[in-house]
Amino acid sequence: MGPYMSQPKKEKVYDQNKGKKVEFCAASMQGWRNTMEDSHIAEMNIDGDEDACVFGVFDGHGGSEVAQFVKKYFVQELTKNPNFKSKTNLGEALKETFISIDKKMITKDGIRELHQLRDPSRSGNQDYDLQTIYAGCTANVCLIYNNQLYVANSGDSRSVLCSKDQPFAMSIDHKPDDKIELERIRAAGGFVAEGRVNGNLNLSRAMGDFEYKDIGEQGGDKVYPKEPEKTMITVVPDIKSKNLITTDRFLLMGCDGIWECKSNEELMDFIIQRLDRQVPLKVILEELLDTILAKDCSEGIGCDNMTVILVVFNNAKQ
Repeated sequence: MGPYMSQPKKEKVYDQNKGKKVEFCAASMQGWRNTMEDSHIAEMNIDGDEDACVFGVFDGHGGSEVAQFVKKYFVQELTKNPNFKSKTNLGEALKETFISIDKKMITKDGIRELHQLRDPSRSGNQDYDLQTIYAGCTANVCLIYNNQLYVANSGDSRSVLCSKDQPFAMSIDHKPDDKIELERIRAAGGFVAEGRVNGNLNLSRAMGDFEYKDIGEQGGDKVYPKEPEKTMITVVPDIKSKNLITTDRFLLMGCDGIWECKSNEELMDFIIQRLDRQVPLKVILEELLDTILAKDCSEGIGCDNMTVILVVFNNAKQ
């Protein structure tokens, strides 16, 4: 059986809310894929602070277990981070959270949970092997605090800000052929063939994917690399930040299945036209996913799992 079904699953799952700073809607659809491997987070009033919101898209590959694990623990790990608690360096807090979750996955409890997420029938009292976990996920996370926007990205999911009704990229896709990525991959002993790391992965940064991360072992315990930014596939994200002003209307976040179908400009125009007509956010995303979904999978575009989050700003200041 190939990666696609004979007919797509068009049912959509929505998550929406409105708060002091933002109104948001998230939507996901399995589409033509045999399984759904995406997950997302969308939370306001983080750690009891109404000025803090976090949103994230996690696009799984090789299974859904890593994406589910990241969804479960991201906010928990972020809110206990010292840089987040002090609000002194929120970009660094995001970076450290990406790394801490990767480390959490290779503990005995983490490995056991990954196996249970992959197969819920497995016993919770048994130890499992990390080497049989081949899954990973991209991670694109937005943190809004007061009027500052931070985006941390590892992989090829993407965030684009609509500023003055024009697209402003808040993340860069990480692909193996990119110069910086290619140099790191080769320095770590890997190679890129046909745009794929070791002929396999078509992205160069991700959570999980531990077969590419030089995980060591000491006394039976797994040891995470001291320099995670140098591993073949690295979890370390790029961080971009921006002060939000009144001409910043919304942020669109999505997995690569969204962006491969339409350009940044096309997606901005699609949403602007509907916001100007006061179309509800849920309807906007429903129309977007239905527009992107391929009629068939002969070309492979529009056939992926799709997850998208639309964050509309209420109180950006001049």
